[in-house]
Amino acid sequence: MGTWTQQDGTTLLVTAGNDRVVRLWHPDSLQPATELHGHDGAVHAIATRSRPDGTTLLVTAGKGSAVRFVGPTHSASRRQT
Repeated sequence: MGTWTQQDGTTLLVTAGNDRVVRLWHPDSLQPATELHGHDGAVHAIATRSRPDGTTLLVTAGKGSAVRFVGPTHSASRRQT
């Protein structure tokens, strides 16, 4: 579990697991915000990285050395193996 601050300043909780899905949650209500799909196996790690432009990148790592990078608008995603 971790947290991720979006471009508008909203902070979301981040969870992931064996079902290959990264889930984002509103921390106050614990209601789902969105799901991120794309891993081929279990997601084992979640991290964030601050960028020079002030945005925060969400990084997830899963089975098979798959790493996903997600930008604050959910549009920037790429896979590395």
